[in-house]
Amino acid sequence: MKEEKIRFTEIELVQNDKGSNCARASKMPRTAVIPVVRDKKTNYINASPYSGGVISLKPYQVFFGIKSWDSKFTFREADEFVIAVPSRSQIHQMWVMACSVPHGINEIDLAGWTEMKSVEVSTPGIAECPLNLECKKVIHIQLGEFLRDIVVGEVVGISIDTNLLNLKRAV
Repeated sequence: MKEEKIRFTEIELVQNDKGSNCARASKMPRTAVIPVVRDKKTNYINASPYSGGVISLKPYQVFFGIKSWDSKFTFREADEFVIAVPSRSQIHQMWVMACSVPHGINEIDLAGWTEMKSVEVSTPGIAECPLNLECKKVIHIQLGEFLRDIVVGEVVGISIDTNLLNLKRAV
């Protein structure tokens, strides 16, 4: 049976009309990434899932959005970070990492994962994630809303599980 589709304008998509059948922007599909950053002052590791993706291939640059107070200021001061890309089966750990925890608690440990030493940057990746992108920060942009920022980084190193190298694009 063919799935029925409903068409919305961009304005209708983001309106908070409780009576409509409109898909909410927060329910739209997006790529989940886990940016990992080290606080320059405290050496604390901050890791939390956000939406992100590839913005350029030459140079290879990635981006993600921030929406938390702690992450915003840590990434503003950082020169480097790692983007860990989890697998679909790791959704439980991502939910754990998304919880609001006090500054100083390592979300990687909280999720039951392991820090992985990076080669090109001093910030660790996440050993259990199949893909880790070591990045140098290119730009940090504050958006209109106070706690909404975008960070762009240039990828300087990659670690990838070898079983991903043989996957076909259309799986």
